[in-house]
Amino acid sequence: MFNLSVKGHGECVRYIKSWGIPLILSGGGGYTLRNVPRCWVYETSVAIGQDIKNEMPLNKYRDYFCPDYKIHLPVSNIENQNPMSKIELINKQIFDNLKHVSPVGGELSSYANGGAQPPRHANIDFKEIEQLKED
Repeated sequence: MFNLSVKGHGECVRYIKSWGIPLILSGGGGYTLRNVPRCWVYETSVAIGQDIKNEMPLNKYRDYFCPDYKIHLPVSNIENQNPMSKIELINKQIFDNLKHVSPVGGELSSYANGGAQPPRHANIDFKEIEQLKED
């Protein structure tokens, strides 16, 4: 459990979006049913660069989000319960899965948006990804 707020999820989207590469958002899990729509609407707004109000608009599902009717809720201080060993295992699984992905154009370092490179602060090791692809 990372205990990310809705805004924290949005910052993850904003960070990946800053790389200037094509972006696909896909579902996740492990969250309360009422927070999934909050998260998705906010992440989508960040992805498309559209500011949204914190107050939920009137709709037939609005009462499901009572009593606050807000996108952003106060955050709790639950400790991150993910051991580093689990994070490393997840990263290994991701890189193992990337071995089976062929990027458009055949190179991971060439993007459809004119060859833009991610910012230097983006921790993407394309050499490692390319090596995994070749293995």
